[in-house]
Amino acid sequence: MPPILAYFTILADYFDHYPHPLNSKSNYQGNIELLFPDELFLQGEELYEKGGVTEMTAIEKNLFSFIVYDRKNYEVEWLRPLSKHQKASCDCSAFKATKSCAHIVAALIFYKISLPEKEEPKVKTELSGSLNITSLLEKVSKEELKSFIKSYAQGDKKLSTALKVHFARKVDLQDNEKKYRSIMDAIVKPATTGNSAIKINDVKSLCNVASEFLEQAKDALALHQYGEAYILTKTTLSKLCYTLHLAPNSLGLLEKNIFTCHDILEAIASKSAAYDNRKAVIAFLQDLSNYSYYPYLDVNVNCLTLLSKLKHIPDNVYEIISNQLWRKREDEAQLVVLCASQILVQVKQNHKVAIDSRYLHLLEKTGELLLQNKYYKEIDLLCKSFEKENPKLAFVHVRALAEFKPKTLAPATAGYFLKSRDLKLVDWLRQTQSDEVFREFRAEVQQKAQPIQQDATFYTQYLLRSRQDDNLMAWMEQQRDFRMLMSVDDYLYPIFSGKITDLYESMAEEFLTKHIGQHAYVFIDELMQHLNKIKAGKVANKIALLIELKFPHRSRMSDLI
Repeated sequence: MPPILAYFTILADYFDHYPHPLNSKSNYQGNIELLFPDELFLQGEELYEKGGVTEMTAIEKNLFSFIVYDRKNYEVEWLRPLSKHQKASCDCSAFKATKSCAHIVAALIFYKISLPEKEEPKVKTELSGSLNITSLLEKVSKEELKSFIKSYAQGDKKLSTALKVHFARKVDLQDNEKKYRSIMDAIVKPATTGNSAIKINDVKSLCNVASEFLEQAKDALALHQYGEAYILTKTTLSKLCYTLHLAPNSLGLLEKNIFTCHDILEAIASKSAAYDNRKAVIAFLQDLSNYSYYPYLDVNVNCLTLLSKLKHIPDNVYEIISNQLWRKREDEAQLVVLCASQILVQVKQNHKVAIDSRYLHLLEKTGELLLQNKYYKEIDLLCKSFEKENPKLAFVHVRALAEFKPKTLAPATAGYFLKSRDLKLVDWLRQTQSDEVFREFRAEVQQKAQPIQQDATFYTQYLLRSRQDDNLMAWMEQQRDFRMLMSVDDYLYPIFSGKITDLYESMAEEFLTKHIGQHAYVFIDELMQHLNKIKAGKVANKIALLIELKFPHRSRMSDLI
């Protein structure tokens, strides 16, 4: 809000509430009858005069509790009594229904009477010190202020817009929606010509206006003025979405207000609002979700998701999804949100989870988005429907099962692993789950391990990644393969140094017995360098001694000793 508008707002509020400037400081203390309807104040005053207020207790600074007897005792609390920001509560049924009652009036009168007398300050005929708002208010009339504001606003577009935004609710028109829309259209004009570029400063101005309108909508919501809250939010959201469509790089500025609009619409669409208000919101959500410029930014915050939360989801929701999938076909991020929203609707309606074949390549990203937002049941159904089409869904599914169905995690992960042979599943399970779950997983795999044992190299990596040290060492002794052993010896050597040394020594002897010449020399040279690299010098020394004692006639080999 421009500083000059903030100044005018103070002045306007001042004159609206305090018609007698010289008495302004004592308005809340001297004229509390002005705070309540006449009939209610008279009831409270009569209750006070009968001695209805029997007790007053200071709970903490600026917070007071009262006991008021009115056929039975009621507890009243006053926060910051006799101030501009005072608040009250009472446990009677009248207060719960109307947010006001005679008991809080009687308590406030009792509090005022209990205050010590203050001397009235003498009215100064001359003002001393600098010119400030307070001194100015005492001299400026309401008509002078209105005239000045009008004149100033005519030459300042920002001030004119800000005045309209701040005070628009005070002016009722035949079409209030048009009123708010005209204010926003003055900032970001509809693209009726070929030039639809929007300046970043206009986007920022629109965001400020949107924030102000949404605060007003929240106030209306708190006062159960659902119609007003709906019109403000509907107008604001439509304009924000339209602006984002024309200026996609402004998402960072617009996103927060767009999300706030959805929150308010969801609140109005709830059971607390009147039927007509809820019906209007639902119709608007259906229309907006089908507009070409409506953005699907978040699976939790979009029109389709709001519609999916209704007790009765509109029949045309699938038609809307189909249309939008086609319109957003060039935007993968929005397509993923749409696919996820479609799944939420299908699960809510107990329909089979299905996705058009044109978007099957988005299954994994859709699953990841649902997982990120903790839609575990939806992921479970999605993966069961499409695990054959996309094996990569397995990793999404097991992470959901860990939260959704933990007892099925180990067997499900084992099943996926045996089909996909994805070692990432093994790593994730070992790093994130308990030892008990991991042992259960390994037992499940071992029962059906024969097919993967046929690929000796893969099975070696499985034993390594699943930390089956004894089984891995036994497997190495069984395979007696240099390359296979060299792929895991840096892990095994610190654990089984003796067995690794003996295994390498016997394998080296067998190799040298069968191979001679350049081939044997190159391989043994490579092996010795590898052993030194993994700091297995004991093994290298054993092989060197073997060459010296059993193969002394191979003079070239002596270079390696």
